[in-house]
Amino acid sequence: MRYVGDPFVDTGIAVLEHRIQKPCGEFSDNDLLAEGDRLAGTYSQKQWKGILTFHFPNSGWTNPNMGDAKVAEFREKVLRGFRLPADPERRCEYCGRSAQIVVDGSVIPLASGAGSMDCGAGGQPGFAVCGYCLFALQFYPLASLKVEGKALFWWSHDRDWLFLLSGIAIRHVGKFLAASPSGDVKARFPGSRLLTVAREAFEVWYCERDRIPLRDIVGCHSSNYRTAPEFDEMRIPRELLQFWQEAASGFSSLYDALVSSAWQNTARAKSKRAKKDDDNEWNRRNAFYESLGAAFRAEDFRSDALAIARKYFLQINENLQQHGRFGLACLFLERMAGMTKIRIDAIRQIADQIASSSEGKRILDRLIKGKGPIDAFLYAQIRMSRAGEPPLSLDKVLCALDLLSEDDSPSKEAWLVRDLIVLRIIEQMGQTALNELPEFPLESITTEGAN
Repeated sequence: MRYVGDPFVDTGIAVLEHRIQKPCGEFSDNDLLAEGDRLAGTYSQKQWKGILTFHFPNSGWTNPNMGDAKVAEFREKVLRGFRLPADPERRCEYCGRSAQIVVDGSVIPLASGAGSMDCGAGGQPGFAVCGYCLFALQFYPLASLKVEGKALFWWSHDRDWLFLLSGIAIRHVGKFLAASPSGDVKARFPGSRLLTVAREAFEVWYCERDRIPLRDIVGCHSSNYRTAPEFDEMRIPRELLQFWQEAASGFSSLYDALVSSAWQNTARAKSKRAKKDDDNEWNRRNAFYESLGAAFRAEDFRSDALAIARKYFLQINENLQQHGRFGLACLFLERMAGMTKIRIDAIRQIADQIASSSEGKRILDRLIKGKGPIDAFLYAQIRMSRAGEPPLSLDKVLCALDLLSEDDSPSKEAWLVRDLIVLRIIEQMGQTALNELPEFPLESITTEGAN
C-alpha cells in the first residue's frame, strides 16, 4: 500500500496508519484483513448509515434493498479485493499497478454511476483500481466530518502533515458521533470546522521537539451524491502556519483573544430548537475563520488578507487590549498580504514621531476625523513645523503609502496605512489617548473610501 497523491486514497491510508500503528509500507495482508473486519462492524452501526450515504451512495454499505448475498459479495470486493488476480491489460487509476477490480461511483468518490457510464479509459467502461487503493478508500470517512451534507476532511502532499491532521480529525469524528448518537446534531460552517482542526494540528506541531517542515495543507469539502457530485478545496498556505508560529512567540494571548471574540451565535429564533443549535459546538461560526476560508478559496488570498486585517486586527475599541495589536497586525500583513518590512518600519516610525510630538493628540484627531491620510500628513507637517519640531520625512511617507514619488496617486491601501498609524499612536500614548478619542463610529475606521 502506498500514498498516491489522491485526497480520498491518501486520507484512508493515513487513517490505517493510525489504526495499525505502522507506516503503510509495513502493512501485511493480515493487518488489512483484520482492519477490514473491524470496519465492517463499525459501518454496521446505525449512526453510520446516514453518514455513509454521501460517501458511498447505493453501495453495499448503504443500499437497504441489497440482499445478504450481494452485500457479502460487495464486502469481499472492497475489503479483500487485494487477494484477487490482477488484470495485466488494465492499470489502477490511482497507483498505476495492475488493476484487480472495475468499479463505479458507488464506491469511488466523484466517478460516474454504473448505469450512466458513457466513456472509459482505453475504450473500456468503468474505473479500474487495484485492491489496495480500493481498500484504503473505504477508510477515509473515519477522518471526515459531515458538514452541511458533505464530507469535510484534510489532505496534504506531505504525509507527515496528513498523518497529523488525520489523527486530530479522527478524534473530532469520534467526538461528533458521541455527541450525536441518533444523528440529530448538524454540523455547519466548513471554514470554522477546518481551521479549528488546522489550529489544533499546529499546536501539536509547535510543542514537538523535532518539528516537521511547514507545508501548504488542503481542506476538502466533497459530496458523492449521484445527482450532483461536488468537490471544493480550501488551500491553507504555509504563510498562515508561519504567522501562527511567529505570533505564538510574542502575541499568543492577543491572537487567542481575537479568535475567541470572533465566535458568533447562530440561532435565529427564540425557540428550544434554536437554542439547542446555538449551544451545539458543531454549529458555531467563527467569523474570522470563515473570512480566512473565503480568502483561501480565491485565486490570490493576499488581496483579501488586507480586508481581513482591517476588519479583525485594526479595531479601535476601549474594551480591547491595545498593547501589541500593532505588532500582531503588522505580522499578519507581512505574512499574509505581502507587506514589506521596510514599509512596516516606515509606518512605525511615522506613528512614533507623531506620538512623541507635542501636537500628537491634535494630529491623531485629524487622522481619525480628516479626509484621508494625505490630509492628515499635511496637517501634521504644519502643526509640527509651528511647534519647532522636525517634520515627517517625505521618503518615509512615500514608503509607507507604497508610492514611488509624490506625483503618484495613493491606492485604497492608504486607509489601511492610516489605521495602522492610529493603532500605533494609541499604543504609544497609552490608555489616556484612547479615552480622549473623539466620538465617532469606531467601526468606520476599518472601512474603505470616504467613510
